[in-house]
Amino acid sequence: MEIVVSNRQPFPVEAVVFEEDTHLVLSAGNRVRAVPRTMEESLDELAGFDPCKLGGLVERGNQLFAIVHDFDNEPSFSLKALRQALCELARLSLASGLESIAIQAPHRGEEGDGHTWIEQEIGRAFEGCTVRRVWLIVD
Repeated sequence: MEIVVSNRQPFPVEAVVFEEDTHLVLSAGNRVRAVPRTMEESLDELAGFDPCKLGGLVERGNQLFAIVHDFDNEPSFSLKALRQALCELARLSLASGLESIAIQAPHRGEEGDGHTWIEQEIGRAFEGCTVRRVWLIVD
């Protein structure tokens, strides 16, 4: 398997995986937009929201969100959750025949730790999998 660490797309990919938190805050964006419902309706909707499972994947078309952060914990990043999400991604790749994916390098809150650790985690998780090329997206 080829892993390319880059901030520029080195090859076409079939799916992109982003790091995410249990409440889907990281992918919410920072745009202010009109909401076509009352404040009470919005609060009722939030009251019924169950946090996503740490270590799971949320699918939105060819975008996937690996739930690796829980902002109720310090530090928010969970290596165990990352490993679970990578295993789930490997299962999904086998089921759908994905061969090339992009994965956003997760932010662990540790400066200067490089990307070797995540390359090793990806290599272990995708052993025997259909994925042949991984673009590790870095800032």
